[in-house]
Amino acid sequence: MSGAAALAAPAAGGLRARLGLLFCGFGIYYYLDAQIPFLRQAEGVTAGSDPVNAAVQLLLLAVGLGYALREPRGMARTLREALPFLALLALALLSVLWSQAPGATFRRCVGLATQFLFAFLLFRHLGFAAFQRLTLIVVLVAGGMSLATAALDPATGFDTGDYANAVRGVFLQKNNFGGALLAGAFALSYLVLRRGALAWRDAAAALLLLGLLALSRSATSAVLALLVMGLTLALLWL
Repeated sequence: MSGAAALAAPAAGGLRARLGLLFCGFGIYYYLDAQIPFLRQAEGVTAGSDPVNAAVQLLLLAVGLGYALREPRGMARTLREALPFLALLALALLSVLWSQAPGATFRRCVGLATQFLFAFLLFRHLGFAAFQRLTLIVVLVAGGMSLATAALDPATGFDTGDYANAVRGVFLQKNNFGGALLAGAFALSYLVLRRGALAWRDAAAALLLLGLLALSRSATSAVLALLVMGLTLALLWL
């Protein structure tokens, strides 16, 4: 059973399909910049020196390479279709030559390559529609976890400094939380436009996203999310 079918009916899929779906959800959670509770990165620690971040990167890279080696023809076809992204990756690698911190630049390039590989795996395993549906689910779960963190552990769940009253939840900073919620708004917009109709659950998800954006005090993400939702309604009306 494909990942898309497993997402639609997880009970009908095998253990392998559910594990694959769980791994995809974990990867999306990680690339949204959400932190693992109780293992969150310390303040001021860069991604390159954080052991938890390095372990997750290695896990995603190992599984992605394993999938690519298992289906070489399918991955080769995907890579041919993704040449613009590979060109961006090549440019990033080339920038190591003139970087003032080549070591840090190279580490970020490895992270970018891992992210691209994971994206290719998602499109091969899920397809775009199921990927967007899973993204929305992960964003809503991360939002719920963030609310719980703010309520149970305010010192961790709220930002610091000038934004001490802004919820950051399981994210390092309130703007990271806002960016993840904006990704959820894009995913919701795609799903609504693909269906061609607005359901009650879509309205509930939109209100939840906007409420979380208000709590995060991420003004830019909130404005963009409102713009996306407004354009979605306009397109449906047209």
